[in-house]
Amino acid sequence: MTEHARWENYPQIRRPSISSVWCLCFVILLRGAQSSSLPSGKIYWTDSGHHVIRWADLNGSNAEDLVVRDDSSYPRGLAIDKSASKMYWAEMGGNLIMRASLDGSDVETFVTTNQGPDGLALDATASNLYWTDVHGRVQRMGLQGDVPEGLLEASYTHREGIAVDSEGDWLYYTCADKGYSTIHKAHLDGSEVQHLVTPDDTLEGEEDLDSELYGPKGIALDVGSGKVYWSDTITDKIQRSNLDGSDIEDLVTSGLHSVVGLAIDTTSGKMYWADRGDDTITSKFDAIARANLDGSDVEILISNIH
Repeated sequence: MTEHARWENYPQIRRPSISSVWCLCFVILLRGAQSSSLPSGKIYWTDSGHHVIRWADLNGSNAEDLVVRDDSSYPRGLAIDKSASKMYWAEMGGNLIMRASLDGSDVETFVTTNQGPDGLALDATASNLYWTDVHGRVQRMGLQGDVPEGLLEASYTHREGIAVDSEGDWLYYTCADKGYSTIHKAHLDGSEVQHLVTPDDTLEGEEDLDSELYGPKGIALDVGSGKVYWSDTITDKIQRSNLDGSDIEDLVTSGLHSVVGLAIDTTSGKMYWADRGDDTITSKFDAIARANLDGSDVEILISNIH
């Protein structure tokens, strides 16, 4: 099946666009914060539409703004450093990666990047922060403020979500572009790039639409169970596979409308996600939800966040 046919046969598609202002919402879980002044068990997320970073209890209660940014910021990816009680987030509007304490205080610029940063991931073992940008690059930088290091060069694919397996020395990331949506992994230094999940050009019609990757976005790892999870903003699914890309499973296939953030809580056996909702014109997101790791028992925690 050609690129054009693959997309045109799916008329309800919300095509990904680098230039679109989406209300991207990356969900991060925090358990056992080092600071005694902060409660454990929090969901953190960014809201590009309202230019804020927010948090809530794991059941969705007590949601509040932590950091309010200016209207040009468009915060995107988010990462948590529990040992230092810090959070990092990407601001595509100003080409910035910002840092603050976990209660939202002490906001500062961590690094100014060349182009709009998107997904973030933290390697707590080596104290490195990894990020993707709008041109498909992957870079990293030490948390003490080193010079950014380029790992993967600009690409015709838009590398977006990113996750780190520190012990295994692997970096996992999603590529979401028309006709070439994939899940990859590479060593933490960017070497030995491998395709894990790729489109199957042998499929046709409804079989093709049900099975293809179209817009993988959020990505999360359960290394202990040997699984990688991802969300697809186009097919409206949450899926997982083994860490080598085998045994792909559909986990949540209904009630989704462009899931852009995904996180795994292995302690409670839950996955959390942010759903941008079906209002693609105003770029408002609709819900934060969770389910068991097998996709059962879906719960809407926070809804109609406009």
